[in-house]
Amino acid sequence: MVTWRRKTVMPPDAAGLIGTVRLARRDDDFAELAEGEIAVVELPDLDAQQAQTLLDRRVAAVLNAARSTSGRAPNTGPQLLSKAGVVLIDITSEDVWARLRNGDLVRIDGGQVFRDEVPVASGIELDEQR
Repeated sequence: MVTWRRKTVMPPDAAGLIGTVRLARRDDDFAELAEGEIAVVELPDLDAQQAQTLLDRRVAAVLNAARSTSGRAPNTGPQLLSKAGVVLIDITSEDVWARLRNGDLVRIDGGQVFRDEVPVASGIELDEQR
């Protein structure tokens, strides 16, 4: 049985950041990231080189399925993204890879990720203080 997902148009006054999802599980996938997209990655202890790659691709936000900083070793990746104005969320909800697909239009607001105004993922938004 085929199930059709109805896509809704985001209201123009919707709070938060609206963008298109691009899954980047492997290094090769980073080349596919386009300006303004929301990158879904799994980069534990996000380092400066990884952050710079994301900045070079001009992503609007990064949803990290791993902890961006564990405290085990100093890393400046999260700071670089934050200073550049890129939203960085460490996803704490399960199965982000199964819930999101390339091309999904999502809205990010306060650590929550919504698709068609239904919450599909949540996490901790990292800023310069965190």
